[in-house]
Amino acid sequence: MSTNKPILSVTDISKNYDQFVVLKHIYFSIQKGEKIGLVGPNGSGKTTLFKIITGLIEKDVGIVTLSKSCSVGYIPQEFGEYKDATVRDFIGSQEYGAFLKQVGLDEAIFSRKISELSGGERTKVGLLRILVAKQDLLLLDEPTNNLDLEALTFLEEYVKKSEKTFIIISHDRRFLDETVHKIFEIDEWSRGLKIYEGGFSSYVIEREKNIENAWADYADKAEEEGRLLKSYNDKVQNIRDLEQVRLNNRYINPKEKEKPDDAAIRDKEAKAGRRARVMKDRIEKYKDDMSHVEKPKQPLPLRVEFDVPERSGDKVFDIIGATKQMPTKILGPLNYSIRYGDRVLVRGLNGSGKTTFIKMLIGELEPDTGIVEMGFTVRLGYLPQQQDFVSENTVREEFLRNVIDMEEGIGRRLLNRFRLSANDVDKKISELSSGERSRLILAILMARKVNCLVLDEPSNHLDLEVLESLEHALSQFKGTLVVVSHDRFFIEKIACSKEISF
Repeated sequence: MSTNKPILSVTDISKNYDQFVVLKHIYFSIQKGEKIGLVGPNGSGKTTLFKIITGLIEKDVGIVTLSKSCSVGYIPQEFGEYKDATVRDFIGSQEYGAFLKQVGLDEAIFSRKISELSGGERTKVGLLRILVAKQDLLLLDEPTNNLDLEALTFLEEYVKKSEKTFIIISHDRRFLDETVHKIFEIDEWSRGLKIYEGGFSSYVIEREKNIENAWADYADKAEEEGRLLKSYNDKVQNIRDLEQVRLNNRYINPKEKEKPDDAAIRDKEAKAGRRARVMKDRIEKYKDDMSHVEKPKQPLPLRVEFDVPERSGDKVFDIIGATKQMPTKILGPLNYSIRYGDRVLVRGLNGSGKTTFIKMLIGELEPDTGIVEMGFTVRLGYLPQQQDFVSENTVREEFLRNVIDMEEGIGRRLLNRFRLSANDVDKKISELSSGERSRLILAILMARKVNCLVLDEPSNHLDLEVLESLEHALSQFKGTLVVVSHDRFFIEKIACSKEISF
């Protein structure tokens, strides 16, 4: 790596929204050619930091310094502001010919609007914009979402071989292991930034070790404080016992028993009192020391569980000769049979029709020809690739609209388990991040006790903790599972038994 002046320095950046602290005292610098992974829970401020660096939003305090020769390119996660633009206008360059084949696009797509593209096509267009970018520093916000394996592998190789500088937000653990050499973590509690050397796997190991050490150090301090406090209380009790003996002696009949020496008892009281005061001083000093040892702010573990109280019938889905017109081709005819307990992985290139197939399964789209039938007593849970909530609803309203048979108090506790706090439940859906919307959907699916899960790219918007908990829950799920995914770690963990390829 270069030892010259950094191409980017961030000094004491902070950002608040109303009373909510998003970023606090952020410091880092990046040398030319470095490749950085930016991680943190959903809503921790990763995209906000990108927008501050690019000048799209204002920081409250702090300094962003770019070297004179450095230009910054930002590829956002969502292209909502460009939805009415054509792909040609969005790319903003004519030098794309060499990359079209590698990303799996053709010339016809350039006349289409961004709003007309599938999730996979949008991601490929975003990938093309990365490849034609002239900037020295590229900020990539979830560049692997919805990419098929071929395009994902191509992007990996491009980033690894490129001499450009990258900061990458991604939930794809293997992609980060393959491409970055350093991890920047935005801590959800301090809102500051921690730096870890190495790829993502090294970061996970070091982070877990740091958390364990912090808890062990705090436990040792707390144990010592408890030992001192017990010793102090024992000595105070000793003084009280001696005082009680002295008081009792005043009422003893001298004819029955000789009085103990009051002076000797008072002397014992004084010595015990001095020892207690010394011990109390030690405890107070120790408590002052303890005030500098911060208790680790680790929340209760997130547990995603999909109970199946009632199974469906054997037939879950029958697809017989189904076809559907897509923008550039006809999907089908499709013939598949999915039975109770099947674990089906749906794979294919971007734009091949995976999401269209999923929407026909759940009844959101009707086939043009043929039949798609759902079996009896199928309780369906669906996590879409794009979350289309009624944006004016609050989190609480949306949850109760979808889970009509749950008491509100129980629902609040369930939402809290998914890191949707008491403050979050009164937010409008439109105010949530993509990850927060995904967590809300998962909470709804848990509450509804479904026996068939249909998940379209579930790992796209979930932070690591939620994703790993979801992987474990799906590995234990007894119902029927149909999942579209390109996440290699995720696919290995959930162990599907059947595959449908497009």
